[in-house]
Formats: sequence, C-alpha cells, structure tokens
Amino acid sequence: MRTPIHILMAAAVLLVALSCKKTLDPSTDNGGGQGTGGNPGGSDIPTYTSTIFKQNSEGYPIFRIPAIVTTRKGTLLCFCEGRATYDDFGDIDMVVKRSEDQGKTWQPLIKIADAENDRFGNPVPVVLEDGRILLVFGWSKHESSMSTKVFTTFSSDDGKTWSTPVEITSQVKLSTRSVYQTGPVHGIVKQRDPHKGRIIVPIYGTTTNNLRSAAIYSDDNGQTWTHGGGMDYKLGGEPTIAERGDGSLIMNVRDNDDDPLRHQSVSNDGGESWGPHTTTNLIEPKGCQGALLTYDLGTSASNSVILFSNPSNTESRRHGSIKLSKNGGTSFNLMWMYTMKETSGMYSSYSDLCIVSGDVIGVAFESGYKNNTGIQFKSVHFSDIKEPYTGTNL
Repeated sequence: MRTPIHILMAAAVLLVALSCKKTLDPSTDNGGGQGTGGNPGGSDIPTYTSTIFKQNSEGYPIFRIPAIVTTRKGTLLCFCEGRATYDDFGDIDMVVKRSEDQGKTWQPLIKIADAENDRFGNPVPVVLEDGRILLVFGWSKHESSMSTKVFTTFSSDDGKTWSTPVEITSQVKLSTRSVYQTGPVHGIVKQRDPHKGRIIVPIYGTTTNNLRSAAIYSDDNGQTWTHGGGMDYKLGGEPTIAERGDGSLIMNVRDNDDDPLRHQSVSNDGGESWGPHTTTNLIEPKGCQGALLTYDLGTSASNSVILFSNPSNTESRRHGSIKLSKNGGTSFNLMWMYTMKETSGMYSSYSDLCIVSGDVIGVAFESGYKNNTGIQFKSVHFSDIKEPYTGTNL
C-alpha cells in the first residue's frame, strides 16, 4: 500500500523543522561566549580531554594566553599567542585552532596576524549575532609587553580565514592612559536591555602606579567603538565580563597588589559606568588571569548562573578549577577541578570558558609547570560541578 504523497511531504517538512529547531534553539546559543538560559540537559553529550596547542610545534616554541568561543555552527575556536620565546615581549603572532567535534580533535594552526618582530597579543574573540567572529587584540613593540595599539579583525567563514586587521586605537584609547591591553578572554554580545546587541570587550590601561580596568563597546557590529566607564579599583587588570538576567554586567579583575582575593564591579548601563568595587570569595595566586561565563541568564541578577575559572591557590599557579555561582556572581560555592590534585598535572595558569553544547562546558587552559605542556582542553557536564568551594587553597 502506497503512502499518499501529501503525507510524505508533511513528514519531510516536520523533520526539517525539528532539525532547524535543534540547530537554532536559543537555549543552546552561545551568543559570543555566553549562554542565554534554559540549557536543555544534554547529559548524553560526551566530554573530552585534548591538547590544543603543544609547545615546540607548528612553527612556534611557545603557546600562551588562550581564549575560546563556540561559533553559531558549533565549532570551537581557541585563540592564543604563538611566541618565539617564553617572554611576554618579542616576536609574537596571533593564531587560532578549530575543532568541529566538540574539542575531541583540533585542526592545524591558522595564523591570523603576524607582527614580524613585534607583538600581537591578548586575544578577545566575540561571536556576533550574524554568525561572524570578531577578534579584538593588542600590539606592542618587540621590546615591550605593554600594548600601545588596538586592532580588530573578522571571520565570515567560521574561523577559517580572517580579514586584514584594522587599527581602532584612536577610538578607544584615553589620553590619560599610557598603555592599553585587551582582555585576554572572550568578549560578549548583550542579550538583554539596556543596550541589547551591544558588543562588550574588556580592556585595561595603565599610568604611573595606576591600573584601571574598563570596557570598550560597539553598537554597530564592531565597525565603530567607544570607551566605556572604568572600575574604581586602582590595581585591577586583565578584566573579564559577564551579563546577568536583568541586563546588568559584572566585571571581575585580577589583583596586582598581592591581595589573594579578586574584585568585581557592576554596570547597569551596558558598560558606560561601573559601581563601587566589592571583594569576592574567589582566590588567586598573587595575580593571575581568570574567566567569567554566563551559563544561564535566568530572570534576574540574583538567579543568574555564572561560572568562573582560574587557579584556586594563593601560593602558586596550580589547581585550576571552574567555580559556580547561582546568585549572579555574588558568591561562588561549587567547583570542579580540571587539573590534578598532585604531581606535575596540578599546574595551570591562564584559562577561558565556553559552552560547548547543551549542558557541556569547555575550558581551555595553560597546563603544566611553567606552561610546559601547552594549552589543554577539557569539557565537563554542568551537573558535575558539584564539589564544595570555600575560597581556600585546594
């Protein structure tokens, strides 16, 4: 017995619709590095451990400073600095690797920008609403680690090729700041009002005995830029920013005054100004970069689910872990360690977070003693971030 053609056509349309819903479901959309809430389980998705960048390979002795995002197509992009030496200055290029299997394997290195004998560094990638990838990064002379120029570049093919870098220094650098550094960490696109759709990029600048973190932003998909407000804490650098359910932003900063606790501030106007800073319960090893990630925006600031990654030790860069806050970043009470407790596998340094798919979170991190094992990737189910975090050394 033949099935009527109209029934077959209806079934085909239904299958296409279901497929599109799975691909475009906003609950799994990463929106430039952050989730938008309501993550639909996904506990059957496998997790992976892999090496993204291996030291002394693909033309570079050293890889440092990872930043990671998930594209609209589900590709993982991990950016970093390809260095001629371990130093923060010298011949440093901007590079990226792609993974199309959720971090299980990584494709060959792609060079985005070559500064010849100078330095391109501190990547800040953002996944735009139209699917393009924006990368904001800094430049400095080879004898200095302090960036004095800021550039942008775009990819329209899921990170395979990149446009010629464009300098935006004159738009974002304040005359009172002698140096500017971007990130390093992913940036975001605001999902809620005020200023829904605004691109937010963390940045910090220095003067004598003064280090201030701030945000730059764009309301036209990265074509023009404005310098936003700065955080009042005078010794905070390498900021990371996340959005909460009421549209507010939190900025969390590394302390550069040997304080073992990190500091943060809130913006209610899309990064144009920031309130008084507060001290968090997040510890750090006398200064080290960390990364915020919105896992679930929720309905208000108080019930937003925020993740944070960094080394959880005040003595040295070791015991890297993801911390979990269910109150919009006010406090972090649960954790999952992505390094080992003992042996050389306990060391980690800079890191960044992304939502891989569903309830799976990915972390890219510098691993090994003095980063000697390169940049690693691990993924974890959200439900496995369940060990108590007390703000003490792990």
